[in-house]
Amino acid sequence: MSRWQGSRLVTFGCPRVGDDKFAATIVNENTVRYVGCCDIVCNVPPAGAWYADAGSMRYVDRSGVVRNTIDVTGIAADRASARREYLARYATRPGNVLVRELADHAPINYVRALAPDLV
Repeated sequence: MSRWQGSRLVTFGCPRVGDDKFAATIVNENTVRYVGCCDIVCNVPPAGAWYADAGSMRYVDRSGVVRNTIDVTGIAADRASARREYLARYATRPGNVLVRELADHAPINYVRALAPDLV
């Protein structure tokens, strides 16, 4: 059970931290979670009996656009395209990580999606 009693919770690239019961203690209409396209941290640990997502999802697609509504098929297609594009364009450049899943966890990706004029 969460001890959090705030009126708003916003997370960026957050892992799953509890089961459905725990998630229910923090979810309200002002609980939002931002999930970067292939951000590996948002997908660990695996969803199931012990771990669940909390809050309404805002998906940051491969182009950096925040999508308030997108289905699982759309997410899967976007992630597949993102992985292919990253491998072809960025993975072999010096200084870059080899996989999109690690690159997408960088905080700058969330900042660019939410405040493009600031970056």
